[in-house]
Amino acid sequence: AINHARARESMRKTKMVLPRNYANLTRAEQAFVVINLERVNRGLRPIAGMLSRLNHVAKVSAVAELDPAHAMALLRRLGVHRYQVVWAHDYGVLAADYEWMYDDGFDGTLTTNLACLFAGATGYWGHRKSILQPFAGLPLVLGGVGAVRAADGTDSVSAVLTGGYGAKPQFTSSWRKALAHGANGHRVR
Repeated sequence: AINHARARESMRKTKMVLPRNYANLTRAEQAFVVINLERVNRGLRPIAGMLSRLNHVAKVSAVAELDPAHAMALLRRLGVHRYQVVWAHDYGVLAADYEWMYDDGFDGTLTTNLACLFAGATGYWGHRKSILQPFAGLPLVLGGVGAVRAADGTDSVSAVLTGGYGAKPQFTSSWRKALAHGANGHRVR
């Protein structure tokens, strides 16, 4: 479904190519990779890596099943100048991505976006806008992702995407690592 929806857009790459080790990644790492594939295939910089503090914020939000908007105080202490958040409760990471990127607006009858219950609502395509935030003028683009499995087998997935300044911190996972495993069809030389 994602590849079909991407084929309807003018993008650099319409097919989403997951890394070879995708099935072995945690759901949080899977979401990190998928979010980056959505970004880079549209010419945006990838989220360089996942930070443990931001992962914690995202995981607390995933457990609570809420957008991680409460993170503002922590983000300011970390030197973050701009941030975006997304959350979904869905049948897995790829289903969450589909909802965020391709089914986030109001179609006149039904929507999965609780911030977009009518045409023109403030949340209209808000998840897609958050994921595709360019963070222009901010050299450091980082993130944190949390995911938990619910009792019914579905996943609650939350991400905090940030732009700011400073030294590159230590990552729990990185886009470079995903590329080394073939994400986006990347070949290791």
